[in-house]
Amino acid sequence: GSAGKADMISYLRGGESVALPIGGFEEATLTCLQQDRVFIKKRTGFIRLCLQFGVAVRPVFVFGEKDCYWNIQGGWKSRLALNRLGLPAVLTWGCSWLPLLPKRNVELYIV
Repeated sequence: GSAGKADMISYLRGGESVALPIGGFEEATLTCLQQDRVFIKKRTGFIRLCLQFGVAVRPVFVFGEKDCYWNIQGGWKSRLALNRLGLPAVLTWGCSWLPLLPKRNVELYIV
């Protein structure tokens, strides 16, 4: 489903549980092998909705996810501008024989 405000309200009114990866295109753009990067700037509307509907917020982070794909680095201003237009500015490479799949044997730790 959609993560738009109207849809989120509909899900929460209906008593549904929702999982929302808040990083979006920007977080995918900033991903690099050297460090974990998180993009949450201006992503607080879901917290207001949870408070409004009395829904618990359970933050989750996946360590090791950065190792699943190689992502081209640099050109941040231009790439983030494309993200704001709804265009993913990522060029990733995962598995050697099928680059759209993540690398194999990557250890992930979910907390």
